[in-house]
Amino acid sequence: PPPPPPSDTTGSSSCKINLRRSNEGQMEKARNRMVVMTACIVAAYILCCTPYYISILILAIQGDSEEEPSMGAKLVTELLNTLATVHVVVDPLIYGVFTVRSDQNPFR
Repeated sequence: PPPPPPSDTTGSSSCKINLRRSNEGQMEKARNRMVVMTACIVAAYILCCTPYYISILILAIQGDSEEEPSMGAKLVTELLNTLATVHVVVDPLIYGVFTVRSDQNPFR
């Protein structure tokens, strides 16, 4: 069983100190916001990096080819490489969207 509550020295049983600065509703909203932010970051990683890793896998399976790749293949490879590096930029933007409150001006 839990220990009994400490006795009140003033004799008043209605004296209750709440040390938490936010209520349960605010904590639940913050928790939900962080879950959504984490899901967005994971989705951004999958969307940005999966095509790059698939192209690397295809190139590894094909092996070294004697012929020069076409201009279209080079363009697609560069696009996928760029998309993989875009993920590094997207993560801080997602974090900023979820952490900056709309009533605050981040440029003060």
